[in-house]
Amino acid sequence: MFHVRKIQTVAIAAAAVFCFAAADRLAAQDTGHHTIVYHVAGGTFGAPQVSGNDLLELNGNPFMVSVIASGASRPVKHGKGYAIFHGIEMRGAFTSTMNPGTPLPVHCKKGVLFLSVGNPNYDELKYSGNVKVTGIKLAVQADVHAPKGTLAGFLVKPFSGPVTLAESSGTYNMTISYSGTCPSADNTCTTVLGVSAGTLTGTDGKP
Repeated sequence: MFHVRKIQTVAIAAAAVFCFAAADRLAAQDTGHHTIVYHVAGGTFGAPQVSGNDLLELNGNPFMVSVIASGASRPVKHGKGYAIFHGIEMRGAFTSTMNPGTPLPVHCKKGVLFLSVGNPNYDELKYSGNVKVTGIKLAVQADVHAPKGTLAGFLVKPFSGPVTLAESSGTYNMTISYSGTCPSADNTCTTVLGVSAGTLTGTDGKP
């Protein structure tokens, strides 16, 4: 039963894990009067995972995630040095050791984007979303610490340059986590994966 459940979870949680995404539909809806900004991350997850059981077996495998937003997007909440945007469309693809020959493309319709320039040492980006697939709810989040000056303020704009994703002394500057409802309180249902090698770009126009 556990093995069957685990295989089912790959297709399910996968849709959540890469609920981070470049939504072509949003670009099509744009009238052309506003810049479309793409955040695209591609690379390889480190092995083993940072924490959790990684039931999807994503550690050590390649991935691609992208997020698209209009430059005209307005934050639903903002404060000193940060802004939060809702309704961000996302898409991605990942490889699981359970099905290594076929990367699975997935997408979600909505997500949340958090931008912050308040830390004196780095700019911060977070992408998060909740999905429900065949009755199973999952939450996902990507966290990025980019070099200071990467973000042009805290509105949706292109980056000043590409961000190298890597691990240094056991610390990753980009992590992706996924979680579901835990049957116990030990947090093993939450998995955190670090990106050991890759690149994140933020550009205008379709990449």
